[in-house]
Amino acid sequence: MYWALLKQWAVRRRRSIWHAAVMRSGLLTVLVLGLLIAGLAFGWRTHRLGQFALLKKQLRAKPKQDIVFRPGGQDVITLQRTQLVGGSGPEFLSTTLMPGRGMNMLQISAYLPDKGEVNLLASPPLESAAEQLSGSGADATGTKSLAMGAAIEAPWAGRIYGARTPDGGLMSMWRGVHLNLPTGVKDSYGLDSAVAAGGLLLKEPSTTTSTNIMPDGGEARATFRPGDFDGHWLSQTEINTTVVLSGRVIEMKIVAHNIGDTAEPIGIGWHPRFAILSGHRGQMMLRLPEGLRAEVKDRRTGELSGRLLPVAGTEYDFTGQGRSWVR
Repeated sequence: MYWALLKQWAVRRRRSIWHAAVMRSGLLTVLVLGLLIAGLAFGWRTHRLGQFALLKKQLRAKPKQDIVFRPGGQDVITLQRTQLVGGSGPEFLSTTLMPGRGMNMLQISAYLPDKGEVNLLASPPLESAAEQLSGSGADATGTKSLAMGAAIEAPWAGRIYGARTPDGGLMSMWRGVHLNLPTGVKDSYGLDSAVAAGGLLLKEPSTTTSTNIMPDGGEARATFRPGDFDGHWLSQTEINTTVVLSGRVIEMKIVAHNIGDTAEPIGIGWHPRFAILSGHRGQMMLRLPEGLRAEVKDRRTGELSGRLLPVAGTEYDFTGQGRSWVR
């Protein structure tokens, strides 16, 4: 009981001391006014520095989201590998593929001992590429794919010549069958609606895709089933592409199957646009394993004669160690 009385007395005594020291002396008022003035000063300084406006802007701003660019409506495929530790030779590091655009190889990155990591293809960044590969306007037939990366050309490679049609297309003939082919506004060869160039796969989306991680890189596969390419080709065509990345080699395999019941012609090509890292074409070396070339009938238009000629001993001989050639 005495202990409880002692505690009550201590509490009353503390209150009386606080009341006498703070409340009656006006110290509390001074403390409140000091805190209020300090808060107003801090607020004014923050306002002068624009922090309130910045804070409001940040609060109003929507959360940032990673933008995914999907040329042709499909995600890109990136095969990549890590540079060998202590490696001193050139190595491939990555390749970016666009299955929504006929498996165009948009970019290849590599390590070069005297330059470090570089891009080997003359291509815009993925964001810009996705904007240009719209599938409409100048890209209605997919010809924008010929101006970047390394496009696959099928069911024919290069150019096809024929008679113009009233709708601006091109009429060609194969074994007595007429083919009505679309022509681009202007293809990468610089010919304005003069030929059908680059095939019909340029803007085709894939039917299926798959990837596989490998010890020294990776593998990507894509299957295309465009049928008769909207009536521009014969029969039904299936095209399977496989790209394998490793430190020393990038392998590409393209196989076309006629899955229809009508005979059809087929041609497959690759249209790479290599970056000239030095900026001087005369310093580039070209080596080709093939010993034949297609004869050009008209150098002005590039029209072919249909004949294959040997290159040995001619200006077109790039076999062996290769050589430089600027035209």
